[in-house]
Amino acid sequence: TPDGLVIIADLPPHSQVEAMAALGATLGRELEVGSARLGRGPFRIAVFAADGGTLFVCGCRAGFLILIGDRNVDVTTLKVALGRALGRLR
Repeated sequence: TPDGLVIIADLPPHSQVEAMAALGATLGRELEVGSARLGRGPFRIAVFAADGGTLFVCGCRAGFLILIGDRNVDVTTLKVALGRALGRLR
């Protein structure tokens, strides 16, 4: 949700679900505010990549959809799949 409340999570055991939810909500909110400030429509998908992995933050009606992937993940393929998932969430 926009305030970082986890609705559902599918992560490996011992993952810090609440910390990831808080990070995703913070990034998502900053993306929403920045997009509005620039006069653009709502953001759909943002990708953050680092040596440790890839983080996808997607805006949706319930708040934000967050996906964590390996650093070598196929970003293009996942963006297409996430776009379809967001369409279903509407």
